[in-house]
Amino acid sequence: MSIALAITLGAPFASAQAPRALLLDVEPCADAPIETDALIARLEVELHDDGIEEVRLAGRGAPISRAPTEEVRVVQLALERCEIGAAAFAVSVEDLAGNVLVAQRIDVSGTAESARLRALALALAELLRSAPSAAPEPIEEAPQDDAPIVQHAPIEPAPPVAPAEPETRAASTAVAAAFVVRAFPSGGIAPLGGRLSVDVAALAPLVVRIDAEVVAGVALDPLGEIDVGLATAGIALAWAGALGRDVLLTLGGRVAAGVAWAEGRPYDPATPAGDGAGPVVALGGVCELDVRVVGPLSLRFGVEVGAAVLGFEARVGAIPVAAVSGGSLAGWAGLAITE
Repeated sequence: MSIALAITLGAPFASAQAPRALLLDVEPCADAPIETDALIARLEVELHDDGIEEVRLAGRGAPISRAPTEEVRVVQLALERCEIGAAAFAVSVEDLAGNVLVAQRIDVSGTAESARLRALALALAELLRSAPSAAPEPIEEAPQDDAPIVQHAPIEPAPPVAPAEPETRAASTAVAAAFVVRAFPSGGIAPLGGRLSVDVAALAPLVVRIDAEVVAGVALDPLGEIDVGLATAGIALAWAGALGRDVLLTLGGRVAAGVAWAEGRPYDPATPAGDGAGPVVALGGVCELDVRVVGPLSLRFGVEVGAAVLGFEARVGAIPVAAVSGGSLAGWAGLAITE
């Protein structure tokens, strides 16, 4: 079904060339849901107050002659599918020259069959009222030669910015705690314990490290066991240098002094037990690595090679069975917090 409407409308349209006549052209469709004559009659009712003077089917009767051609509107109404139950229309409003003024799809399939005729007529009337009185004039673009010429001042390039140097480790105040093992191979003991240290940044790249250490162990003898302990306080002067962003290397010398003690525990209760203590002084060379974990927290690993210049021996009779003397080798691992 194809329908074309030419309409002449009156006062409710504000334009001086408001349409006053409507022409309807129908292409027969055997399954059309709406009768053409009934639609024309309904449109006459709906558009009466809009000043409609004529609503006519194209090709029937004399042509419209009472309205100027610029006041005639043509509505193209096409049924999307010519089949039973179809009720969707493609609609466009045109002038007699064929210029499309407005277009829209109208679907009345959701309306009861008895009300579809009036629903379609109402929708057509609203579409006609919303159509402009004339097709919009095409917009002519100004010739390119008339375009204003804009000149931009040259932009001076910004001076290059040197990339930021990566932050590296440096000697600084720190507090550390670690587990330590200190072996005296010639004395036959390797006591275990802990150490605390405080680093004070001196004249860069030097650092002063003060530490306290306590270790204890057991020496074995055919007559029994000897408990041996050592407590010292030490001070080191070291050079600190960065190995990349997160690693700090410290190399220096350390001197420590303290006290060592021993207590015998014989296997035979008849054997008398003894104990004793004595001063100890030691010298050594220290190497430490601080590896940053996160923020101010680092893992600290250290080794020391040294010797006891003033030692202590535990004896059974005149025979030494354990000694904090001679060469020593120590190693430790712990955590350090840097300021």
